[in-house]
Amino acid sequence: MKQTSKDCLSCLGCVAGLAVVSAVALVLFLIYPTAPLTQNTLHQVIPSPDLAQKAVVFERNAGATTGFSTQVSLLPFESVLPDEPGNVLGMDGHPDHTNITVDWVDDKTLRVAYTLGYGDRVQYRAEQVGTTQVVFVEGKVQ
Repeated sequence: MKQTSKDCLSCLGCVAGLAVVSAVALVLFLIYPTAPLTQNTLHQVIPSPDLAQKAVVFERNAGATTGFSTQVSLLPFESVLPDEPGNVLGMDGHPDHTNITVDWVDDKTLRVAYTLGYGDRVQYRAEQVGTTQVVFVEGKVQ
């Protein structure tokens, strides 16, 4: 079968069209980035007695294929919760089901009490953040 110039032009048109569509898709992807994969949902804010800091309890959700995660961060009082994991505690389970209780013993000591559900685990915990000591109690504070 003999190729004609009409066939070649048709093929070049398809290639050029595909290149234009690809370029537009790339530009749109760069201009409108995708939504973040994780989202923090605030559950509780507990200010320190001297109002210099605050403890924040929140759920960190990484999408439909992951379980719930309860997080605790210690932040300066005026700051906003960043879109990152907690710096005090990260554990499996939704904050409503972990029975988490956070309170201040004094200006520089934070107490975090919690219960783990069946199969849940503590991912990490920090016993000190900056100059603040963190005391962990498995079970609810009386």
